[in-house]
Amino acid sequence: MKKYLVIFTALAFGFTSCEKEEVAENTPSYRMTQLCGTTASTPLLAGQTMLAGNVTVSNDAEFLYVTYNTTGNWRLKKTHLYVGACNAIPTNGGGNPKIGLFPYTAAHNISSTTTYTYAIPLASLANCGCVAAHSEVVRLNGNGSVATTQTAWGSGTGIGGNSWAMKFSYCKQSCEEQPS
Repeated sequence: MKKYLVIFTALAFGFTSCEKEEVAENTPSYRMTQLCGTTASTPLLAGQTMLAGNVTVSNDAEFLYVTYNTTGNWRLKKTHLYVGACNAIPTNGGGNPKIGLFPYTAAHNISSTTTYTYAIPLASLANCGCVAAHSEVVRLNGNGSVATTQTAWGSGTGIGGNSWAMKFSYCKQSCEEQPS
């Protein structure tokens, strides 16, 4: 009996102590339908001045889609996203954003992730609001090693505090019924 208790304890410990950080894949788990209205796009700026790609925002009848796209040798390492009321972006007492409290986050495979899309149910959003699209990006050397790691934001207006964090506004686009 003692032998079985030891084996059970070892197995239970093994299952609970081997947690891995989940790495997001490039393929989203939803299917975009026909997008409504226009797609908004803003530069993804790394280190305040380097163009690392862009952030696009669009919607269909059910979801708001926020897509991070990198260009050149830039890759996504982590993404943090806030979408909602402009005055409700999580900040600290000094007005700097608290990206750890942003409701949408993902870790990515830096060797291959150049695009990632979040799908947020439209029913959870007001007609207009703000998007704060933060990411950690890496620029790879020609041999695939990391040349630099930078913080990046979707370009817009300052969130506040003493950081260069940015937000931009977006309004849901109207979806016209297509004639049958």
